[in-house]
Amino acid sequence: MAVKRFYSESGYLVFVDENDQATRYPIEDVLTAAGIPALAASKITSGAFDADRIPSLDAAKVATGTLGADRIPSLDAAKIATGVLDSARVPDLAASKVISGTFPTARVADAAITPPKLSSPAVGAMGVYGLTSYGACVYG
Repeated sequence: MAVKRFYSESGYLVFVDENDQATRYPIEDVLTAAGIPALAASKITSGAFDADRIPSLDAAKVATGTLGADRIPSLDAAKIATGVLDSARVPDLAASKVISGTFPTARVADAAITPPKLSSPAVGAMGVYGLTSYGACVYG
């Protein structure tokens, strides 16, 4: 039946064909999933689909929002351009790679600092020999 027009009337949808023949359907029978089983996606102009309706959406089609970490489990480190990595992500960073900042005392071994490594021999001497009881440096 080619529908020429339709209207609602007392709980029914009335469809009128090209021969002006009217057919009545109870609204609850027409506006159900069974009543519209093959609705083309192009006919849907509002609302939001749940994830079950778009199970294999290509990532290139995602233009907004934030992806969960479970969606990008193998992200190459070269792709990370902003933010701060959690220390668990860099557990074995060589000290030679550190070019700024200050190491906390707990990270410096007791025997690692020697007079030649300090900026001033006087500081080095204090570190090795200490101060006298009245505050003067003892040089060796």
